[in-house]
Amino acid sequence: MTQGKIWGDHTLLATLLKQQTPQESSNNLEKLQSLIINGPSSVRKNIQLLNTLINCWSKNQNLRGIDQVLSHMKSQSLKPDVYTYTILMNSYSHLGSDQVLELLSEMKQASITPNRVSWNVAIKSLISEKPSQAIQLFEEMRSLGIQPDAYSWNILLEAHRKVSSIQTIHATLRDMANMGSLPNHTTYCIALAACSDQGDVAAAIQIWRQSRDAGIVPDSAMWNAFLQIVDKMEDPSRIVDEVKSSPTVPSLINYAHLAQQMARRGQDVISFLSHMRERGIQPDARMYTILITTAVQKSDQTLIDHLYRDVCGKNILDGQATTALMDALIKGGRYQESAQIWERALAAKIDVDIPLWNVVIDHYGSSGDVAGMKGAFDKMIQMGHVPNAITWNNIVPHLLLRGKLKDASEMWDKMIRAGIEPTESVYIGLMNAYGRIGEVERVNQLFREMGQKSPTPISSESWVSLIRSLGQVADHNAIDKVLMESRGESDPLIRNAAIVAFSTCNLVSRSWKIFNSIPKKDKNVAAYTSMLQALSQQGSGQEALQLFQEMIDDKIAPTEPAIVAVLNGCSHSGLVEQGKQIYASLSDFGIYPSTRLGNVMVDLLGRAHLMDDARQFADAMESPNVVTWITLLGAARNQNNIAIAEYATQKAISINDSSSAAYVLMGNAYATSKMPSEMKKIRGQMDGKEIRKLPGRTWLMVDGELHSFVVDDDAHPDIASIRQELRTLTQEMKNAGYKFNKEVLLREFENEEAEEDHLCRHSEKLAITYALLKTPSGTPITATNNLRVCLDCHEATKIISKIRNRKIAIRDASRWHHFEDGKCSCGDHF
Repeated sequence: MTQGKIWGDHTLLATLLKQQTPQESSNNLEKLQSLIINGPSSVRKNIQLLNTLINCWSKNQNLRGIDQVLSHMKSQSLKPDVYTYTILMNSYSHLGSDQVLELLSEMKQASITPNRVSWNVAIKSLISEKPSQAIQLFEEMRSLGIQPDAYSWNILLEAHRKVSSIQTIHATLRDMANMGSLPNHTTYCIALAACSDQGDVAAAIQIWRQSRDAGIVPDSAMWNAFLQIVDKMEDPSRIVDEVKSSPTVPSLINYAHLAQQMARRGQDVISFLSHMRERGIQPDARMYTILITTAVQKSDQTLIDHLYRDVCGKNILDGQATTALMDALIKGGRYQESAQIWERALAAKIDVDIPLWNVVIDHYGSSGDVAGMKGAFDKMIQMGHVPNAITWNNIVPHLLLRGKLKDASEMWDKMIRAGIEPTESVYIGLMNAYGRIGEVERVNQLFREMGQKSPTPISSESWVSLIRSLGQVADHNAIDKVLMESRGESDPLIRNAAIVAFSTCNLVSRSWKIFNSIPKKDKNVAAYTSMLQALSQQGSGQEALQLFQEMIDDKIAPTEPAIVAVLNGCSHSGLVEQGKQIYASLSDFGIYPSTRLGNVMVDLLGRAHLMDDARQFADAMESPNVVTWITLLGAARNQNNIAIAEYATQKAISINDSSSAAYVLMGNAYATSKMPSEMKKIRGQMDGKEIRKLPGRTWLMVDGELHSFVVDDDAHPDIASIRQELRTLTQEMKNAGYKFNKEVLLREFENEEAEEDHLCRHSEKLAITYALLKTPSGTPITATNNLRVCLDCHEATKIISKIRNRKIAIRDASRWHHFEDGKCSCGDHF
């Protein structure tokens, strides 16, 4: 087509301009612009064509092109009309409302009457920064006789949403209807969003019903706006009822959002899922992932069980759902079921990404299968995946905690050789792991290394991790040094960690000193909780109760961790009635009776020899877990209650049949009751399932050097002199009335001498004997144990403290035991 024909057809030029999309090159626009401004007078002075050209440059957000057209108009003595100004206002709106208002004022000065679109553009430009002025401009438009359309009313509602009450929103909706403008989907979305902003549930339901009465069929955006208010509700039941009774069905995404909020608030998600299916909506893998993750966060074992059965029954698995479900099962100690999910995923040939590999590695590590963990790690690399920070943070600590120091060091070196810079989270995980096994020098080395490599100052969280690690090995001097270096007494996170850590070091007086130094205005729930934890792990139940009451008197509402701490104090001090009273008052503090709190109550009742009460309490719990039944089993073992011990064992194994604690404790119970055949069966079951008890390990500091002992230790350089001294010590203990507690033995020995020899090889006895050899008479002994102290070692340590006139403090996996003059601070409540 020739230029002449194009110039002669204004409609064709306008069509060509309108066909230019913002995504296309501006070259086409420049060519068309050249044709127009260099064309004959009828073309270059055609205001409609020029307005269309300006609009095209506006869509491209090309201000230079707009300025070129305006300059051309000026050169042709063409004055902008209302459409020109409206397009310009829309073009400049992203630069701020001032530019738009300036153009509106210029229009008026030029005696050009703004039309409704012009006003809408001007009003909309004000909403973000000047909503009140937007409302005034709307009223000015109406006063000039310009009738608002639905778009105008929606803009007004947006402005009111920012500055006005819900009553004003309602009034605006009425005005809109009275003026003959019908509310549309956008209208109701804005109104519902305003209700959500202000948390007005009643108004949201009222507006939702109005939309239904007006014949509006809600789309996904409307459902989103309506359900958004659930995020701010403590009890979403009213919104759930509206959804269930709605004649229209929300989308799967809407259902997933509502179900997640229900799960977060402990609502009945299971029946809600049934309602979904009745309405033809089937949960997908993404929804299961969301719900599983939420259930884990809330420790909702009942929901996890239901989702597990659902996922398995319907075979709904993708990478994310598999990751979430395996993670949930691992956290619950359900390793066999976690393995089954992994097998299903492999059979379904699910694409295994890094997060899933990380969970698989955590599965093997948590269940004690070091070979499986290393195999998964190797397979992951063979498949071309590069381990990330979470991978290393999983595998290295698991190796450390399984006593694989050499493997852990090799893995660490492999990470460094691969050019992977450890993140702060990896360092923290390693410090915690090394702290738990007593490698204090390695903890300090890692911390220094982290500080040297970090481009930013060490975070409070890292200082806290270091303090906890040092507390685990009772290195109070190092904690003092950390407090000075970190200026921790002015940092609440570090200060609170130190309160607990000093108690872990058996220096609760230092914990009190820090706590009492906190100004009253700064004593918040976190500070009180830390001090309660410090007292509880010392077994100081009465002091914990007094502090708890002080907290209540100071109008500080306790959180769940604070309740757990004070209940633990009651449990370890035999304060049953006080513990019951606190548990009964949970609702007064707005606290839901969680599984964690229930487990503490089972422990409280069990330690007090109220076994029937403990069993009934566990049975009545909404979501008992492995810990619940292991706690009940431990109490039954201590009180020789075989019936309840067997009951608790079956319950624990039904959740996690690879739980070594369940088999070991049940075996101990059979040994106590002189039931060797049953004990042998337990041992056979453990062997058949390749279940291994974690070996006991004890650490203590002597002359500034950390010494580590394991059961049947042959590696310590002084082991010969330790055993010689232990033989002498054992005879002294027998003379003082000590008798070996053979109930802790899980296997048969050739004779009594072999039994006693094995019991003498427990790590606690080896460590205490070494301390007796290497420290002056009368010097206190402090040691750390990775497991709970066994009945025999506990009794032996009481007698040693008396016959050797030593104060002996042992921090086991549960608490501190302070032995003095033949007695223990726990009062044998352990």
